Amino acid sequence: MEMFVFATVAAGILALIIAAVVAAQRRTEAQHVIREAVAEGKGWSYARNPDGVRGGIYRLGGTIPGGPEWTLTARRYSSGKSTVEETRWTVAVEDPGGAVAVGPPIPGMDMFGGMLLPLLIMAFFGKEYEELGGLEKVDVGPPGFQERFNVLATNQPLAQGFVDGPAEMALGDWAKTGLEPPIVLYWKAGLEIRIRRVIHDPDDLMAIVDLGLMLHASI
Repeated sequence: MEMFVFATVAAGILALIIAAVVAAQRRTEAQHVIREAVAEGKGWSYARNPDGVRGGIYRLGGTIPGGPEWTLTARRYSSGKSTVEETRWTVAVEDPGGAVAVGPPIPGMDMFGGMLLPLLIMAFFGKEYEELGGLEKVDVGPPGFQERFNVLATNQPLAQGFVDGPAEMALGDWAKTGLEPPIVLYWKAGLEIRIRRVIHDPDDLMAIVDLGLMLHASI
């Protein structure tokens, strides 16, 4: 009798697991179909599970009018005991001769700045810290902008030139989307927008692309 009960319970649990897996697969397929339709309507390319991208889920591609091609890639992968998620829009640019990073306030930046600033930046950017090369906090933009974003740069003029104008307006308008503040990088590897999760909603994806186009107009 006990064996029968155990087998029945085990079968029930297995059925629930299978149902959950099937539901997740259907949801993923539906998300792909919606994004593909949006991409087709915009004249963008769309690829599922793009090659050469660790944990790649999808990749969108388009062209800046009269300019270079851009890509937007979403990925999810395991790193140690944690799961890394990211949606990244990027476009190639001429090497600006330095780096600018704009993002949400880094915890501890104001309280533990100074000598600890490199450690805080390293924790925020990880392995890319050394490649970014000597970032320091700079004060650019109006007070309202500085309350919502930290600006790190290799030099003040480069940051000022990037933030002033379209970039300041675009990032200021971003708050209206209700999405979390992005991390924006302008450096030798390109102009990048990073969101630390996988974006599924088509409206949110279009908001990221629009932000990228406006930021590109700043350089």
